[in-house]
Amino acid sequence: MKLRTRQFYLALLIVGNISLSCSTSSSPNVTEVLATLKEGEAKVLFTIDNQPFYSDSSVFKGEITAFDHAFRINITDQFQGNTVIAIGGDQWFATKPITKAVDTNNQTQASAMIGRITDPANRRGLGYIMTSGEITLEALSEEKAILRLKGQVGEYTTMGNPATWKPVEGVIVYKKPLLKVQGLTPQQLYF
Repeated sequence: MKLRTRQFYLALLIVGNISLSCSTSSSPNVTEVLATLKEGEAKVLFTIDNQPFYSDSSVFKGEITAFDHAFRINITDQFQGNTVIAIGGDQWFATKPITKAVDTNNQTQASAMIGRITDPANRRGLGYIMTSGEITLEALSEEKAILRLKGQVGEYTTMGNPATWKPVEGVIVYKKPLLKVQGLTPQQLYF
């Protein structure tokens, strides 16, 4: 009887650990990331080809511009890393959260450029353009901006060749972003 009880508890423990590991997300906790930031700072937590693209110590600053026909975030870190994400189209802000498909044939609907300096002395860098996937603006207010992207990227020089594309996934967390808004009310834009 004791052997069966031990086997039962061992099986329960194994199933519980498997369930817990399957439900644990590798995505960062946005609330925890926000708590580490100062006003006007952002973290860009992207992986490209399953490797972190920016250093853990990177802190980004920049601005968000929003018009009735377009949204753009342009942020740079202290190491000259730069990320630019744009969303466009009529009434791009009408449905929340805002999710747009990325397509190399229609970069006006959604696009992302991701880059960093790899050799400062020779001014060399590594840059990618998002070639397919989705960009989601999950939250936008005076308090925070949260953007996620998932899909494929290509290096600037080879983005026309799908065989060279790499998977990209990640989140931008921006605390009290610098916002420049024209032609939209807070009620239309913030969520």
